[in-house]
Amino acid sequence: MEYEKVVDFAGDARKALEAARAALVQVGFQVSPIEESAFRATYSGWFDTRRNPLLAASTMVVAVRDGRLALGAELGGLGKLRKFLILLIGGMALLFLVGFGAFMLPQVLQGKEHPAMLALPLAPFAPWPVLGPVIVRVSRARAVKALDTLLDNVRTIGQEA
Repeated sequence: MEYEKVVDFAGDARKALEAARAALVQVGFQVSPIEESAFRATYSGWFDTRRNPLLAASTMVVAVRDGRLALGAELGGLGKLRKFLILLIGGMALLFLVGFGAFMLPQVLQGKEHPAMLALPLAPFAPWPVLGPVIVRVSRARAVKALDTLLDNVRTIGQEA
């Protein structure tokens, strides 16, 4: 798991698990029991930066055992976001290069334009090798914070009298 956190827990395990289950179902996860004191939540939809950061997790396991509350998650939504950015930006760059390059190539071959003009269509994509990883890193930080908050809230609800 890409995210794992275990906290001490001295409360009602059923109440804590039900709070986690309710929170995850509300944002679109499918929940399936593993055993009485644990469940798995899966999300197969799309994750983007404007949606609930919990959706960055493709699979979560919530368990209460031996006085501990554990939350583990695979952040598969971030992988999908990364692949989407690479394909979108790379595809657009290729389209611009071929489209504008086909227009500019005859002029470059005739000596009317400098050969560097062939690279000009790629200029709008220059920041993306930096922006893409930054977007994924920020999204990961938001997801980890959301998972930490979920775990803290579930622990608090489970320990309420």
